[in-house]
Amino acid sequence: MQRSRYADIEASKLVLGTAQLGMTYGIANRAGKPSYDAVVEMLDRAFQLGITSIDTAALYGDSEAVLGRALRALGLTHRFFLTTKIVWMDGIEGVSAAEVARRVRESVLRSLENLGLPSLQFCLLHRAIDLPCFDALLKLKEEGLVHHAGVSVYTADEAFEAMGRAGVEAVQVPTSVLDQRCLRAGVFDIAASRGVTVFVRSIYLQGLLMLAEPEIPTGLEAVKPTLAIIREIASRSGIPLVELILRFGLSIEGATGILVGVETVRQVEDNARIAEQGPLPADVYQEIKTRVPDLPEQIVNPGMWPRRS
Repeated sequence: MQRSRYADIEASKLVLGTAQLGMTYGIANRAGKPSYDAVVEMLDRAFQLGITSIDTAALYGDSEAVLGRALRALGLTHRFFLTTKIVWMDGIEGVSAAEVARRVRESVLRSLENLGLPSLQFCLLHRAIDLPCFDALLKLKEEGLVHHAGVSVYTADEAFEAMGRAGVEAVQVPTSVLDQRCLRAGVFDIAASRGVTVFVRSIYLQGLLMLAEPEIPTGLEAVKPTLAIIREIASRSGIPLVELILRFGLSIEGATGILVGVETVRQVEDNARIAEQGPLPADVYQEIKTRVPDLPEQIVNPGMWPRRS
């Protein structure tokens, strides 16, 4: 499994996304929020398999607190490379810089307490709209509470805006076989040229890519023809669909970490097994990039999906 070194921790390229650990998350989630014992088992198995990177956020329910408790129980608090994101900074228009700094500090200190850490390896703003708060995050870096600072974004334009800001060391972007906006816009190339870390999320698009056609929710039917193309490529190449999806992410040059959400130990093991196979064959990767069309943001952005009852 490919790794990057930050300080004294080797971070695996495969990153455990943990929104599922703090709340019921994902369009294809059938297991619900895992129990605490299940979380302990997943983290233990992940570490055994060489997965040492975790992504979480202050807004993922009680994910940070559950992670902190489980890692302490396993004695692995300082053996994982953790990235978290501060709370949304709503209502800061017209607020003083001192008040913004107080809110950012409060969020970071709460995350540190929940995770049981003296400092955060990576701390990101959760949205590009919160970029006016970035200087406050940099001040916490100066104090040693944060080692690396960055921004989670939703579009290529937001990624470019973030990378154009002094001090941004990382961006987290949505990218998948179905959503190649950031790839086609050159986000990964620009990030590499500037030494910016890129974390890829939504590789399975919250499980949408794995749903059978009859399971596609009302309002997302427009995705079906493109999913048919992806499945045809997988079938013809002899690569199982789930493997094709993850290995596509592993094929992206300039992607530092690929996030995968997990709800069970089996999913941890399956993702680790696939990651060991590395990138796709060059011809398959190129065919996906060539044949899969751009889709409306209403399809590739889960935040714009129709609400489920």
